[in-house]
Amino acid sequence: MRLKMFPPLGVLVLVVLMQLGCGKRDLPAGSDKRLFSSAEWKTEHSSDWRESGVSVREEMLHDLVTRILPGKTRAEIGDLLGSSLVTPYFRSINKDLIYYLGPERGSAANIDSEWLLIWLYSAGRYRHYRIAID
Repeated sequence: MRLKMFPPLGVLVLVVLMQLGCGKRDLPAGSDKRLFSSAEWKTEHSSDWRESGVSVREEMLHDLVTRILPGKTRAEIGDLLGSSLVTPYFRSINKDLIYYLGPERGSAANIDSEWLLIWLYSAGRYRHYRIAID
């Protein structure tokens, strides 16, 4: 009798997807409330606090990072999201692009902010993201 040392590939894929949360692993609550719209993202008040506690940008986040950004170039991301911000926050993090999302969700004082940090591959295409709090 021969023992199998490794589970079938399908089981491994399922375990990995469960651990990653199917793309929602680090997205705060409310990130999947609306589909991404470049026009809405770029409006003057899209990152403002709202009574729901979630900004318009924060509500579009899941669609943006799972469906819109993958495969995009730096120029395409700039066209979609506008210019990346230059800010002293996260200076020590070697990110390529940074966008303000709005006040931190779930914070009673609304002192801190949520930021979308984006990394690109050396060829200039989207690699991955991280949501950061200042």
